[in-house]
Amino acid sequence: MDKYGTTPTCHDMFLDIKQVKGRLLTQDEMVESVVRDLKCASALGLTVMRCIVNTPPEVLAKCVPFAEQYDVKMCIEIHSPWHVDHPWMMRMLETFQKFGPSHLGFIPDMGIFTKRYPRVMRDRFLRQGADEKFVTYVCEAYEAGVLSEYIIGNVYAMGGKPIDLQMAEQARHMVYSNPRRLLDIMPYIRRYAK
Repeated sequence: MDKYGTTPTCHDMFLDIKQVKGRLLTQDEMVESVVRDLKCASALGLTVMRCIVNTPPEVLAKCVPFAEQYDVKMCIEIHSPWHVDHPWMMRMLETFQKFGPSHLGFIPDMGIFTKRYPRVMRDRFLRQGADEKFVTYVCEAYEAGVLSEYIIGNVYAMGGKPIDLQMAEQARHMVYSNPRRLLDIMPYIRRYAK
């Protein structure tokens, strides 16, 4: 870090809830995993930990005392297909409101503000051989608000090739949320820098 002049900013945490001998982790095991990440973040001098979106709010609540101890903010990434008004994010916000914003928060992914299928992605799929018919369908369906699962299913049902299906799959990584909704959760939005 000294050599390249970098600064530690955020620990990227992942909670794999299904990796214990073919079963789901218990809540206590999940807490244990998150606490290990909090310790690691603290040891690296990081004050923010981006938590994978599937981390249950109850687990985060149990980890607040550890986050305080290690002075690391636990932040759920708002990532497509979730969005600010998604019921899961509302559960998160309710949990955050119980504890206040000091060690819990959100990190919005910019993919939640995608109104239209990005032209650069569309053009790339065309160059890679996607059929114009499917490209047009995917772009129009996405802009009309069709759920990505339906877009994928329809492209498959219409006989799309693998490249057409790949384009449809990309719709899962985008959703449109009105950026004004961030104003309502602003106290809980965290940035990476100290």
